Amino acid sequence: MWQAIASRTISLLSFIGFLLLSLALLVVTGTLSLNLFIDVDNGRIISIVLIAVIATAVFLFNLAFFQILHYFASKNSRQSYQIKKDKWLEKWNEVLWNDAQVPKTHELIAAEALLEMAENMSLDYQSKFQEIYKESGLLAYDLRTLKYNNLSEDRARALEHLAIIADTGNTKILEKEIKNPILELSILALFALAKTYAKAEINSEKILEIFVPIIDSDRFSMGIIEEALVLLEDNAKGLLYYLSRPATKEKQVRASLAAIGYFANLEWAEWCVPWLSSFDPETQAAA
Repeated sequence: MWQAIASRTISLLSFIGFLLLSLALLVVTGTLSLNLFIDVDNGRIISIVLIAVIATAVFLFNLAFFQILHYFASKNSRQSYQIKKDKWLEKWNEVLWNDAQVPKTHELIAAEALLEMAENMSLDYQSKFQEIYKESGLLAYDLRTLKYNNLSEDRARALEHLAIIADTGNTKILEKEIKNPILELSILALFALAKTYAKAEINSEKILEIFVPIIDSDRFSMGIIEEALVLLEDNAKGLLYYLSRPATKEKQVRASLAAIGYFANLEWAEWCVPWLSSFDPETQAAA
């Protein structure tokens, strides 16, 4: 909301600024025109300046006009988008609360509306949202995007959707996408996988089996590893213990220590103690 208000304010102020500048140039143009008739000796110089001023004024007027046109077009577009989104929110509410039939769709705005609801609801409704997302055809569309669509933007959006819906049935395709040669997509897949397993009932051994090879690949920076550990929430416990062992690589140790600091769990904090005497200043500071 505040971003929209700020955007409108900036657009309006810019338009007013261009308008005032254009009016000032009109005054200058009028003054020069008057001098052109009075000061005949310098008429040629004044004519050149006058043409330049008129050209600048016309340019600024056009710029101001197109800017205000863009502002109103953007405003109408936002309003139209919000109206469509509200309609989908109504449909999904009917499905969720009144057992209405799940509509078949692959519209992006429908997915965004449903996922927005899913993010704002408790975990008790997670399975219900997963079911609706699957029955509507939105999940199948995301999976087809990851399988056949080579556009990074579309693939990234599909990964973001899977991260929110957090269905463990999608983990295999996420593990495959982690190997994507495009690092940005690989990172999104890792985060989606972590968020999916954060909401799953799974033992520590399985978490280690899945995430240790990914972390050991050395593809991801310390910050990315830390973020993935944080996204795993309580299911990160066994992995954090494993990564904070003395035999672990320094980068992984620092990532685990930073994540432990985020969770502020006293039991886990004990794993940091041996690293307080580390010879590496960064690791010691993290501990």
